[in-house]
Amino acid sequence: MNRMDEKSSDLLTRRRFLANTSALSAASFLGIPLTAAAEPPPEVKKIRLPHAPIACLAPQYLAEELLHLEGFTEVEYVPGSNRAETGPVAVAAGKVDLTMWDALHNIELLDIGKPLIVLAGVHAGCWELFATDRVRSLRDLKGKTIAIWGLGQGDHMLLPAC
Repeated sequence: MNRMDEKSSDLLTRRRFLANTSALSAASFLGIPLTAAAEPPPEVKKIRLPHAPIACLAPQYLAEELLHLEGFTEVEYVPGSNRAETGPVAVAAGKVDLTMWDALHNIELLDIGKPLIVLAGVHAGCWELFATDRVRSLRDLKGKTIAIWGLGQGDHMLLPAC
């Protein structure tokens, strides 16, 4: 008998059904508009993205159909031969309109005054830390200065470690 009571309490009862349908009916009278207005199409119809055989940029290729649905009529993939021609350097130089990249390279470009707008950074999983055997964890870097190689231009920058 207890098993039957447990199962019936999980099922939808008539009272629960009537309460839910009454709430739904009441919500329909709240004046919700019958039509939804979409945003206007973008003013710019063409968008340029970098073409690079980098696994991290795969979402840019998958987004092509979504960009067409948003109103872009032409999605162009601009070929680049190195990191400087496919990353944020290409955006700052006006060769491409946007790209996905890790936050660290954006910091370097913003620091030297490049015209760049950063919305968010992508993962930094491709980074490696080369250190001596005195560094066994990130805590060992506290108070130290880290040299970071630049974007293929022979430059580097120094960042204080947290």
